[in-house]
Amino acid sequence: DPAPYAWSRAQGLHVRSIEIMEQRGLLEKFLARGKVFRTGGFFAALGDRWPEGLDSAHSYVLGIPQTVTEELLTAHAEGLGARIVR
Repeated sequence: DPAPYAWSRAQGLHVRSIEIMEQRGLLEKFLARGKVFRTGGFFAALGDRWPEGLDSAHSYVLGIPQTVTEELLTAHAEGLGARIVR
């Protein structure tokens, strides 16, 4: 398909992906377009508290549609001179 999907198949980024976006200098753009969730339901409705002891400066989930993630990553790659082939 030569164009990005018009709908999202994913709705957020978890801690490790957020750390990688920070390493690449992209985190501020992602934060501006997403919503930080510091709590949330986990497997089998076991509660809504964030797990303690995460070894990260980013102990949250970033709610951001896949379409926006793809848009931001595409713009970054093209800005570096990459040609996007789908």
